Amino acid sequence: MAADSQGNSGNVQFIFDGVAMTLLSDITYNRMRIIAPIIDIEALNQEHLYATLVSNFHLALDARYAVSDNMLFSVYIHPLKELTQEQIQSAVRQVASLWQTFGTSYTSDALSFGIGAQQGEDI
Repeated sequence: MAADSQGNSGNVQFIFDGVAMTLLSDITYNRMRIIAPIIDIEALNQEHLYATLVSNFHLALDARYAVSDNMLFSVYIHPLKELTQEQIQSAVRQVASLWQTFGTSYTSDALSFGIGAQQGEDI
């Protein structure tokens, strides 16, 4: 599944489908997130920002676009203990897909929800 993984408990970097990701987890707070940095927010234009918001509502499933430390990320956040093997595999695929489709279709999967997605709304 993932290649070139390295790190320690709670912070593991890996590459999946050509996308560099980090899995961050905290057992004490029962949280985890998988993140992939996409672009510095200074390089975003209004169309990118609008498209990421539309995507978060219609086209992204469990992964989302998010901003932190002046960087746009593809991110998946979930309780750690309740996470299944199938969910983690899906999460990694979705984070990679949002990263790969940034600037084009902004999708995390072939499945989409909402009127805009059904009608092929331009984003």
